[in-house]
Amino acid sequence: MTAVQPPAATAAPHRATVVAPLVSTESRTIAAVVGVPAGIWLLVYAVVAALYSLERIDSTRRVFEDEATGQFASLLRSTALYGFAAPLLLGTAVLVVPRLVGSRTVALARTALFGGWLWLAGLVMVAWAAAVDGRPGAEPASMLDLHLLGMGAVVVGLLAVALSVFTTVFASRRPDLALADVQPAAWGACVSSFAVLLSLPVLLGTVVYVAVDFRYGQFAFGGAEGVAGHLGWALGAPQSYVVAALGAGILAGILPRSSDAPRALGAALQVGVALVAAAVVGSVTQTVVQLDAEGSASETVRNLVPWALYNLLPILGVLAVLAASLLAVRSGVRQLGAGFAPAFLGMGMVLTGMVGHALSTFEAVGVGGTVLDEGTGLYVAYGLALAAWGGVVGLQGGRRIAVRQAVVVTGVGFLGTVLSSLPMYVAGFMDQPSWDSVDYDSSGAVALLNGASAAGHALVALAALMAVAAVVRSKGEAA
Repeated sequence: MTAVQPPAATAAPHRATVVAPLVSTESRTIAAVVGVPAGIWLLVYAVVAALYSLERIDSTRRVFEDEATGQFASLLRSTALYGFAAPLLLGTAVLVVPRLVGSRTVALARTALFGGWLWLAGLVMVAWAAAVDGRPGAEPASMLDLHLLGMGAVVVGLLAVALSVFTTVFASRRPDLALADVQPAAWGACVSSFAVLLSLPVLLGTVVYVAVDFRYGQFAFGGAEGVAGHLGWALGAPQSYVVAALGAGILAGILPRSSDAPRALGAALQVGVALVAAAVVGSVTQTVVQLDAEGSASETVRNLVPWALYNLLPILGVLAVLAASLLAVRSGVRQLGAGFAPAFLGMGMVLTGMVGHALSTFEAVGVGGTVLDEGTGLYVAYGLALAAWGGVVGLQGGRRIAVRQAVVVTGVGFLGTVLSSLPMYVAGFMDQPSWDSVDYDSSGAVALLNGASAAGHALVALAALMAVAAVVRSKGEAA
């Protein structure tokens, strides 16, 4: 008898490729589900920020309607940290951490995959709410429910991804690898994801309370007008510093691979990462401390301790990581890879944002409530995105990003970050109010500063486009 061979299933590989982002447990696929949309959102964010900056060049003339500028401001304020900065870093951690700890893939892989898709769905809801003027403070506030639902989905999704990253480092290491001996990037991922797991539930609880109050009575939280105030603590510092610990870990993790630094520097790098994450105390207590020189000595001393915990310790942590990395470079500069430059420059931008925020907390300086606050947020958010790019370039195994592409994206992104953020520092000392396109004098240097900031955002958008294209192209070549 002649055996009859079954027909070849030629469509199966293609079908598997199509559904892989929905069912895969591979860390690369999960990282792509989180990281690629976050990179695209960085592009969208930078374009919107450029348009908003153009609108503020002349406060007496309107390019967009007042409703549109309010939508721009709400979208920019709500999605810098949770739309691209945190997802890019967590996606990078999902990509590189399993290899660093000897695991085949991330722990709780399907939880991380679900979290990635839930985060993306929440981001779409937040964007759609802004598009239909469902932002906090808008009148009428009929679509504010969608904004709050989207924020809740974003928070739960990021919590799921952070839980996967933390569990991978803490419980899925190879048997002979102690937690104290993991590479700095894995240590940073562990510390930062744990801090995220501590702080984001506080934000989730606040979102739930605000949503319930808005729907049933609007007595405790001030209704639509009070939403921004009650959620504002989670949209910038010190919450952004919790995520910055992962960026510091990425920079620290690149160094042992690229230099023959003394082993003692590894401990300094790990301590620096932990100091950055100390800001989680400010997040879970929803506290931003202002230092008033006109108060009594006892009040100043009482405020100085939490101020130092929320501001000074993270600054010292980033300084320690940057200084240790420079010392490490001295012993192996010829071995540095393309990932070092974006990670180092990105954390330098984060440090600049931290210093600016600490300066704004001194009431005697008089820059609180100005666009300097926007500049500090931009420095941190764009800097973290640059650090995440360094992790993708310098820490992933397998397929590689071409060195020329990595250098071009780094250069354009760094220039765009400085050009978009530094003018806001200067305009802040000229008393331009934050998130306002009307109530200020835009004559003279202020107009030039806003125009320069718009050009910087455009460069960041270009860098994001090139980075996403490079990642997608490298993935296609690997396939």
